[in-house]
Amino acid sequence: MSLRGRTVERFTAVLAVIGFVACANIVEDDNATSRRGSPNSTGATGNASGGSSATTSGATGVTGTSSTTTGTTGTTGTTGTTGTTGTTATGSGGSSAASTGSGGTGGSASGNGGSGGSGGGPTGEVLFFDDFEDGMADGWVADVGDGDDVYGDWSVTTDGDGSVYAQQDDSFDDRSFAVGGDASWTDVSLEARVKFLSASSMEDATANFAVRFQASGDEYSYYYLQLRGDSVIKLRARVGGSDDDLASSVEIFEDEGLALGTWYTVKIVVQGSTLTAYFEGIRVVSADAGTALASGGIALVTLENAAVAFDDVLVTVP
Repeated sequence: MSLRGRTVERFTAVLAVIGFVACANIVEDDNATSRRGSPNSTGATGNASGGSSATTSGATGVTGTSSTTTGTTGTTGTTGTTGTTGTTATGSGGSSAASTGSGGTGGSASGNGGSGGSGGGPTGEVLFFDDFEDGMADGWVADVGDGDDVYGDWSVTTDGDGSVYAQQDDSFDDRSFAVGGDASWTDVSLEARVKFLSASSMEDATANFAVRFQASGDEYSYYYLQLRGDSVIKLRARVGGSDDDLASSVEIFEDEGLALGTWYTVKIVVQGSTLTAYFEGIRVVSADAGTALASGGIALVTLENAAVAFDDVLVTVP
């Protein structure tokens, strides 16, 4: 198997891991048979439907008294946990009936509560975090080439008092990948700190932050935030081997590039078909990415003869 084949096989393995009862009583007074008749008496209305009435001819009877009993309202359904709120069911009113002399009795009603729905993780839920302080790069597949060759020198290295994940080879201009995450991720926020360590041309030095990363044969498809050394940020899509701009580029520092050896914090959020880029916590640009990629992992990417360090990689639900 070729080096490229082994690399894709490693990436594929990582992505795989990772009643109501209503009643009515009709009561008839036995003494009413001795009278010529009794006047009509209307039963009171229950919560849903009125009772029926009865009329008997005869001597004038004593006016029957009426009674009203209101059916009780159905209980409200409880709200479901994360996901769609349960619906509320309204109880049905009871029926009523009237008889000579005494009024009809209102029925009772009892409603059923709605059931809770289910849904995705709550906003802010942490899906992945790595600060590399354990000295390991577990969960990452590095040196994944985009073509026939493999580029890069990825490792966890010391930076000041802590550890970072760095691609330390600035001798090539092609892409070098470190891939992680879960192939089933859909809407995510990918945030990380980034620092350019060295570059043959700081203006061209580039780091990409990819979401919905997918592998298909020798090609990789993904949406990404591109950060260049000249302080330009772009939102782009790589699908089927072609890179396309999704929005106009934005220059962070007018007429001034990023500083070599300085940490910056960037974030890309994908939600539905919308991509949004942030720099130092400030929203920079948004774009419609379309529907080409529905899910995928994440990737850190370097290119254009740049050695780059990454730290505090955080993936959350937006």
